[in-house]
Amino acid sequence: MTPSLLLGWIPGVNIIAAIWALIVEIIGIRQLHELSTGKAVLAVIIAIAIPAIIGIALIAVFITSMSELMSQGPSGPGFGGY
Repeated sequence: MTPSLLLGWIPGVNIIAAIWALIVEIIGIRQLHELSTGKAVLAVIIAIAIPAIIGIALIAVFITSMSELMSQGPSGPGFGGY
């Protein structure tokens, strides 16, 4: 995360810093666990994909539940609902 933290605040450079951080992470995983580059890339992709899928699922559930509440309309005291 060091490249992102050092350079991520600069507009335009933050994309390059994010890519460089991913590359450094892949190299670090490859060296630490003595894996091939392909397996290290797969590990990083899985580590990003699983939380992203869970987050998208949670957002979808939230949006669905909110749209159901909004379609019922206002109710309660002062809104004509008894």
